[in-house]
Amino acid sequence: MTFPTALTHDNFAIKLESCLHSGDLSHGTGFIVLHNDRHWLITCRHLIESEVLNLTGVNEAIWLRGLSPASNKILLDGRSVITPRINGTIADAVAIEIDEATFRDTPKFVGDATLPISGNYTPRDKLTISGNGHSVSFPMIGNFWVQGFPNLDADIPPVTIETAYAQGMPTIHPWMIAYTPKAANGFSGGPVIKLGQNGATLWGIHTHSYDAEITGTMSDGNNFAIGLGFGGAVPLKPLLQAIVMSQTVGEEVIDVHC
Repeated sequence: MTFPTALTHDNFAIKLESCLHSGDLSHGTGFIVLHNDRHWLITCRHLIESEVLNLTGVNEAIWLRGLSPASNKILLDGRSVITPRINGTIADAVAIEIDEATFRDTPKFVGDATLPISGNYTPRDKLTISGNGHSVSFPMIGNFWVQGFPNLDADIPPVTIETAYAQGMPTIHPWMIAYTPKAANGFSGGPVIKLGQNGATLWGIHTHSYDAEITGTMSDGNNFAIGLGFGGAVPLKPLLQAIVMSQTVGEEVIDVHC
């Protein structure tokens, strides 16, 4: 697999810590989006719930705070906390309204607007993956940057990994994005940024890493399988839709379709 290597970018990721009503602390990544004339801290839903896969849509966190860059505790009670329910499933993504002054100096996304990047990027037509003496090719959709913090050390800056997204990759839900290689623990809630010839665009929110098999059929008719690690992300647009559809201040789960 080859990726663009001569590109430079901002660090959008924020190292987050949350405290649940149980007293348990959880850690992940987040980032800031300006949308609908408001400032939003975007992260994964499982940072504010005790569940990781079977999300309920009920906030269990008292507060979140930034560890890198550092911030005061962001109390969730009485604050807009918005989650999309996509095609009937609660997505592992949440938008938390914050004051403009919070993370003032951190680079921010303006909705899904294209960001300038420096360097050269040439889109690829296909992704070829090899293993176990076999290879399989997929029509290429794009290359992504995924940003996050792979450990709990707040003194280490966020890491950006380069991944590929191609048709036919196994996803957790049909509406999710899948890419390879997978991101490490700690990247949950981090931005997934799609690279294009004219710049980069915020595409989604990294939520999970998982292992799956890619299968194919050889010329002699025998089947083969290649084991790979994948990352999964909730697409950004349903979350932006939910923000626009929000009617009240407080916890809301908004039904959207994609």
